[in-house]
Amino acid sequence: KLVWIVLFSLGSLSLLAFAIAAFQRRINAPISLLIEQARQIEAGKYERLSDHDFFKTAPQELQRIREALDLMSRRLLADIEKLNRINIKLKEAEEMFRVVAENSMVGVYVIDENCDLVYLNPMVLEIIGCEPEDFVIGKSVLDFVYPEDRSLVCEQIRRRYEEGTVKNLSYELRLMHRDGHLLNIHVYSSMCMIEEKLLVIGTLIDITQQKVWEEAICESEKKNKAIIKAIPDALIRMDGSGIILEIIRTNESKLLANAAACIGSHLSLVWPAEIAARISQGLERC
Repeated sequence: KLVWIVLFSLGSLSLLAFAIAAFQRRINAPISLLIEQARQIEAGKYERLSDHDFFKTAPQELQRIREALDLMSRRLLADIEKLNRINIKLKEAEEMFRVVAENSMVGVYVIDENCDLVYLNPMVLEIIGCEPEDFVIGKSVLDFVYPEDRSLVCEQIRRRYEEGTVKNLSYELRLMHRDGHLLNIHVYSSMCMIEEKLLVIGTLIDITQQKVWEEAICESEKKNKAIIKAIPDALIRMDGSGIILEIIRTNESKLLANAAACIGSHLSLVWPAEIAARISQGLERC
C-alpha cells in the first residue's frame, strides 16, 4: 500500500507539474509577454512583439489581444512618422517665413484681436525708429499710431474678427516715429491661423516721401495750368502723324471755332493745305 501510495503521489505530482508547465506555456507566458508589450507602449516604445512559440498554443482570446496590440503599435508608429514629416515641413515653412520676413524690404507685422503686437520684422523697427532691445513685442500697436487714426485701426481689426473675413485689406494710416515726426504708411493685411489663434498679419510700406512727391507734382500741375491759362494763344497737342489729341483754347480763335469737332482728326482736315503742310514739316523736324 505504501508503495502504491508513493507511486500514486509521484504520478499526481508529475501530472501536476505537467499541468503547471502547460499552463505556464499556454496562459502565463503569453500574458507576461502581453504585459511587457503594454509597458513598452506606455513607455513610448512601439516595436512589434517577436513571434514567440507561446502564442501558437495560447488561447484565441490572448492571440486577439496580441494582434490588437501589434496593430495599435503599427498605427502609432505610422502616426508618429506622419507627425515627424509634418513637423519637418512646419519647421521648413517657419524657417522660410523667418528668412523672408527678416530680410524683407517692407515691414511685416502680426497682431492679435487686442491690437497687441505679436511679431515685428527688422524693417518695421527701422520705420518707427526703434531697436530690437526696446521690447516692442507685447505692446499695443495703437501706441505707435497717430491719435486721429487710432479709431480707424480699431475699426479695421474689429471688422476682421467680427466678419471673419480672410481676404486682403488695404488702407493708409499715419504712424509716429520715435523722434516724434509723422509717417504716412500703406497697410496691406489679411488673417492667418498661428498656433490655433486667429491673428492679423500684414505689411507696412513707408510712403512718406511718396506723399511729398505727390504734393510737389500737384503743385507743379497747378502752376502749369495757371501758366497755360495765362498764355493768350491756343495750345494744340498732336501725335507724330498729325492727329489732334487735345486743344486747350485760351482765346476765341476763329481758326479753331469748332475745336471739339477737331479732336481725333488729322491736321489736313482742319487747316488749309498750305498751313497743314507747314505744320507737317514742323512735326517732322520735331
